[in-house]
Amino acid sequence: MAILFIDIGNSQTTLYICQSTHVTDVLNSTRHFVRTRDLNEQSIKKSLQSDFATITAVFIASVVPKATEILVQIFEPYIPHAHMKVLSYKDIPLALTPSPPEKIGIDRILNVFAGTNYFDQDCCVIDIGTAITIDLCQNKCFKGGIILPGPQMQLNALSQNTALIPKFQFNAQPPLIGTNTETALQSNAVYGVTHAINGLIEQIKIQEHFLGQVILTGGWSQTFAPHIKHDALCPQLPSLSLCYL
Repeated sequence: MAILFIDIGNSQTTLYICQSTHVTDVLNSTRHFVRTRDLNEQSIKKSLQSDFATITAVFIASVVPKATEILVQIFEPYIPHAHMKVLSYKDIPLALTPSPPEKIGIDRILNVFAGTNYFDQDCCVIDIGTAITIDLCQNKCFKGGIILPGPQMQLNALSQNTALIPKFQFNAQPPLIGTNTETALQSNAVYGVTHAINGLIEQIKIQEHFLGQVILTGGWSQTFAPHIKHDALCPQLPSLSLCYL
């Protein structure tokens, strides 16, 4: 018997297999990754393999409505309706300042909800993925945050909207001073992003009198961890929300 938590992002979907909703089990969950655009029954079963047959409950957190529909259709024949839940802000016992709440990404809500409960204090969550979100939770209330384009999105936008810049891949260790167009762009994708995030965190600490935990999560979190000032690195942060629902 196992619980499946599915975190559907714009680029990547993460499948967490947990034996229970206890913190230890969630932290030790098995993770599988599928590109969101490739989601179908075959790709899910291939990723989960023998774990598929052990699943007794499914929780879905999604920012891609079409992908949500696909996942629900895949699991409906196998999982009783009462044991399958597409999470919304209404399911999360957390006060929300941003409005309207249904327009807030569920990933952002789960991040701060999990962070503030797991660390038992105020938190500021940096989630680096397709987009970068920096979200603040104080006194058990999600105050709001900041959204920036992610590293690869910045590179793609420049190549798509300029005549002479081709598409370049991300490089985690470029020179600070690029010696050609490619390395100059890659420098911004690492150091420009890093300094933007670090600068915003410092401003949040001053303006919002923030003294809590700065948590780094998301698909790019381990790549950027050496560059960004943070108190905790927690790539599996969204799944920890299961422990407190």
